[in-house]
Amino acid sequence: MNEFHDVMVIIPCNEKKELNQEYLQRCQKAHVKYTSLAYTTAFNIQYIDYVKAVDASYEIKKFAVQEQVDFFHSVQLNMGAELAARELKIPHLMNIYQLRKEEFVLTCLDIFPRYHSCDSWLYGNIWKKYLGIKTCCIRPSAPLSSIQKKMRRKRSNLKILMLGSFEKRKNQMTAIQAVEKCNNSGLSIELTIAGSDHTQFAQECKDYVEEKGLYPKIHIIGFQSDIVLLLKENDGFLCASTDESFPSSIVEAMTYGLTIISTPVAGVPELLKDRINAYISKGYETDDIVECIVRWAADYNNPVIENIHKQAELVWKENFSPDIVRKKLDSYYAYILEDYQKCPEKMSNSLISDQDIRMTQQLLKQNGIKEPDILSRIYYYTCLTVLLHSGDAYIWGAGKYGKFAKQIIEVLFPKIKVKAYIDSMKTGEYCGIPVFRPDQVKMESVSYIFIGFGNGRRAVIDYLDKMGFVYNKDVWILP
Repeated sequence: MNEFHDVMVIIPCNEKKELNQEYLQRCQKAHVKYTSLAYTTAFNIQYIDYVKAVDASYEIKKFAVQEQVDFFHSVQLNMGAELAARELKIPHLMNIYQLRKEEFVLTCLDIFPRYHSCDSWLYGNIWKKYLGIKTCCIRPSAPLSSIQKKMRRKRSNLKILMLGSFEKRKNQMTAIQAVEKCNNSGLSIELTIAGSDHTQFAQECKDYVEEKGLYPKIHIIGFQSDIVLLLKENDGFLCASTDESFPSSIVEAMTYGLTIISTPVAGVPELLKDRINAYISKGYETDDIVECIVRWAADYNNPVIENIHKQAELVWKENFSPDIVRKKLDSYYAYILEDYQKCPEKMSNSLISDQDIRMTQQLLKQNGIKEPDILSRIYYYTCLTVLLHSGDAYIWGAGKYGKFAKQIIEVLFPKIKVKAYIDSMKTGEYCGIPVFRPDQVKMESVSYIFIGFGNGRRAVIDYLDKMGFVYNKDVWILP
């Protein structure tokens, strides 16, 4: 967009004025003007830090006036930018991708942008449906202006690349097991996984590879700042994700001529069709991915693969080429600038107010809760004061955060009585109430279940879902 407009990138910094070095280097490489400000963003509504957003809005507004800014374009939930934009009466476009539809019950205050863009229609339409905002699907831009066609060599050992930080939703363990199964059946496949590998899940994957003696065929190489050589060395690209919007790594891989092998995650099936321009698995399990790899390997040295790559190039040109992405984004900017004049001052009626949020913060502080990471979620807790009613509850997790959960409930939701803790590893008593294992309690006997721990939440939410408990209705994350 720097070719069309006077663009400045605002890189977030911490209290010590330290900038994110990755963003800094990207701006320098692209010859884009940049500066830094301290502001907070969130990847979902629960984690909006309202108080910090309000504080940041003053600095953002001062900067915008000084630089004569007439358009904001944010990534993730940037409420500070939205509040500043409203005061200055300039439009604000927000990029944010996958968000569970249940999150939208938390839109209790009118602080969300009027304009949204996304890289899949699936999630764009969810934002449109639940917030009533204008949305547009603009796919990720390719890193080059044309596809680098790859020579498909006749080889018995095919090489597959995965990119992305190690997270359960990225499904690297399933990919490892799929490649292991391929090799055990006589199909020689080599898998390289590049991405941040400092999580517990990453360690589980490394341990599995070591225990099974898979290192000759599976390489976990950590985060790589330059992936071009990896893209050139490999034949296929695997996306095994269970939760994405549209993986930008797929676009990078297509640009360098790799065959795409992917699960049918989110926006992928909107563009990629099995054995037409990619190989799309039927599901997300090991056998689904094995079956997909086997079909790709069988086609690899046949004319079929050439036609698949021709069709993939058409998709690339129509959706990911820098010229196309630039034109779509510029067109959306023009639409927003015109439409903004007709945009209502308020999108919806608020169920809570700034005063309510400040009061929630004060109540918690007065009752001894002063942990910054807990107080940063004041907006979420204030929404819960509207959404939760009287009833009995369990807290799942008899640990540090479970203790905080009980305190918060007692302070903010006095009509909810916590009957017991649930914990897979503990029994007895904690914070004056009993602790039971999951199989010892009657789940249906309570109105709410609060999840008071971090790792493994998703599994508990899925478990409770099967028992009829609905996330963000009967099941809540606390603190």
